[in-house]
Amino acid sequence: MKKTYFYNFNLRLVATFFVLFCLFLFTVLKIISINLKDYDKLAAEQSSIKIEAGNTRGSILDKNGFPLTNSKTVNLAAINPTKSAISEVNSLLKGEERAKALEQLNNNKPCLCILPYNNNVNGITVKTVPVRVTENTVCHHIVGYLDGEYNGAYGIEKAYNDILGDKTPLVANFTSDGKGNVLLGVEPYFTGGEDALSNAVYLTIDINIQKQVEEISKDLTTGAVVVAESKSNKIVAMVSLPDFSPYDISASLSKENSPLVNKCLNCYNVGSAFKPAIAAGAIKEGLVDYTVDCTGSLSIENRVFNCHKRDGHGSTDLISAIKNSCNCYFYNLSGKMSSDALYKSAEYFSLSGRTKIADNLYSDFGVIPSKTKLNTLSSKANFAIGQGDVMLSPVSMLNLYSAIANGGEYYIPSVVEKTIIDGVSHPYDKGLPTKAIDSKTAEFLKRAMIEVIESGTGVEAKSDKVSAAGKTATAETGRIDQNGNRITNSWFCGFFPVEDPKYTVIIMSDGKHNKTPAEIFKAISETITR
Repeated sequence: MKKTYFYNFNLRLVATFFVLFCLFLFTVLKIISINLKDYDKLAAEQSSIKIEAGNTRGSILDKNGFPLTNSKTVNLAAINPTKSAISEVNSLLKGEERAKALEQLNNNKPCLCILPYNNNVNGITVKTVPVRVTENTVCHHIVGYLDGEYNGAYGIEKAYNDILGDKTPLVANFTSDGKGNVLLGVEPYFTGGEDALSNAVYLTIDINIQKQVEEISKDLTTGAVVVAESKSNKIVAMVSLPDFSPYDISASLSKENSPLVNKCLNCYNVGSAFKPAIAAGAIKEGLVDYTVDCTGSLSIENRVFNCHKRDGHGSTDLISAIKNSCNCYFYNLSGKMSSDALYKSAEYFSLSGRTKIADNLYSDFGVIPSKTKLNTLSSKANFAIGQGDVMLSPVSMLNLYSAIANGGEYYIPSVVEKTIIDGVSHPYDKGLPTKAIDSKTAEFLKRAMIEVIESGTGVEAKSDKVSAAGKTATAETGRIDQNGNRITNSWFCGFFPVEDPKYTVIIMSDGKHNKTPAEIFKAISETITR
């Protein structure tokens, strides 16, 4: 019995020892395996030559998927100094480009260069890579540009840099021996540079409309043009002048009129383009039937306030005041309204504050005097005609005119449709619409603005091809040009066709222009309609 017990005990002891030995052996082998892998990785890194080719970026596209960046690709070639590769480079490249490549290759050094097509030659590995900026690009101010580190510096490029940017640069790898000589029998290969290519930003811009508006807007020397869908306030075209070349940003730094600034987002003296907002406030106050005898001027607090028509407009109601842009009417009207009612006229349309058109992309703060500053008759009179401290951006003015076009309701303007992150689509949240005024008020203002074009101050916008409604403005800026002439901000704001408004257009000229904003509006409305 004792023998059997000791025999079983010894068997268990041997089995336990065997299991422990196996575990020990497995651990040792695992450590050796890890060390070998690390050694292989280290050896591979030490036996290769790496040339960084830069970063790729996700694409910016228009609403229909047309690329505004990355619209062209090139054949980036990683080249070993083999005889066949040298012969190929010698035959395909020209000038300085060929000389630089051959200098490297003839000294047994690898190189990178752009080849005209994908070459299947020993020693050459080609990767198709996108080109960020190409000739004849459009929409420069909203797309933006990059800094020296290939990061977004302005516009959508900057606002969505986290999505568009690539954190893993594209690298060409060439296998070498221990002395650093390239192994000609091993083909080069590329790593990295893929992270951002599945990412994209789709804009609300329509490239066809954008191109047309850019061409028409050349008659503005300095200014801004914004076109949006009236119902959604999605911006389909945005032009700021003067333009700049994305190929040479530095050339625009010292130029006059700030080419690198997006004037669609800057604030300017708005003048009479502000009057429909005051009219909307007056209607809410029950002053829709208020009339004035305009004699051409009005004395307010010992100061003479003039109308642009010095001999006066005579008996004027609200519709004819908008039609003829009668300042005296609005001076008198402001005296009938409280400071609170005047201030709310602007607030109904979110005209103060910044306008967010995309994530991390805003207009300047609109300047609207506070209620406490509208404490005198003269300050109220200036406010009623959009002068004094009133300064607004072309983008923020979309709120007012799209609301009138759209039955009193507007969305905050937007320029992004959606983003694609790692292949997954994320719609841009443009928020809910705001009901600024009732539909009857909107219809009343629309009628008045039709009169502006039919027989008022905006007849230059009248077309026999498309119906439209709008409002003119010439605002004093207090600035003087080099010749001692006053610089004014001229505006035309409107929408078309009036039966069912599709597009709202805001045009601002900061100084001289070859065609008036009203004429440019006419050309845009006819071109888009056609």
